[in-house]
Amino acid sequence: MRMMHIKVPFLAVLFISLFQLSVYAVQNDEYSAKSFTEVFPLKQTDVSEIKVDDYANRTYSIQNREQIKDVLRYFNQFQYKRLRNDQTSFMPDNTLMIHFDDGKHTAFIIPYEKEVMINNKVYKLQNGTLDENKLLELTD
Repeated sequence: MRMMHIKVPFLAVLFISLFQLSVYAVQNDEYSAKSFTEVFPLKQTDVSEIKVDDYANRTYSIQNREQIKDVLRYFNQFQYKRLRNDQTSFMPDNTLMIHFDDGKHTAFIIPYEKEVMINNKVYKLQNGTLDENKLLELTD
């Protein structure tokens, strides 16, 4: 009889602990889809300059506040799901490289259609594909 009283509270505590651990794991999963704000290392309102290296290795600098907002708004339309071990299945030979500067720190993005590298972390885009021509239009 005494053995039964010990098992029931132990099992109840065990199940509650497992449930709490599961909830914590889901909430803190770095591989779940996130917004651009969650994956972009700089505060968007602090970005003061964007430099774009194009396919011909030319660099364009953007300091116009409205253009900066347009570029950031473009990236904000997607959800970003981090790839395990940051391994991509597709990396083109020639792509854009976009540098964001807030005066203290610099972050970079390398976009390639369905994936994007943000400061050495690779994400699969959710909600569409990235149009590099559209990005070039925004930075023109």
